[in-house]
Amino acid sequence: GGQTAANQRLLSQLAVVTAFYQQHSQSNWFGIYQRRVNPQGELVLVKLSYFGAPSRAEFPLTAEFAAISNNVTVGLSGKARIINDVPAYLALGGEYYTCDPKVLAEACIPLYDSAQQVTGIIDSEAFAKDVFTGQELALLIATALVVPTLWA
Repeated sequence: GGQTAANQRLLSQLAVVTAFYQQHSQSNWFGIYQRRVNPQGELVLVKLSYFGAPSRAEFPLTAEFAAISNNVTVGLSGKARIINDVPAYLALGGEYYTCDPKVLAEACIPLYDSAQQVTGIIDSEAFAKDVFTGQELALLIATALVVPTLWA
């Protein structure tokens, strides 16, 4: 979308959400991705805000990439993925895009617009197992409800 006042405002608002999530979460990595068409005309998930180690900024929204990526699977299916034991999930043959081998739990939640169309995802990762339960999961879901209102 380029550098516009609206995009700058959106990025500022998402940075506030990301900082709030970081202050209140047990996660070690968190990202907000929006569904967009890139300059090559491909449908992708684009990372707009995050905390944690640097990581991939764009994921192609294709069935091929979904075979190795929770982010893309959630972005295409609209169904959340909560993996509280990544090593066990991998041992059972689950698809997984490893950004950081220290990640032991991941939660990926779709973001919806008012027409119930998937407009992006949020992804949260932790270096401990069994993180995404109770209040931690509630915080993530609350974040998933707030973010789409910012880009509506």
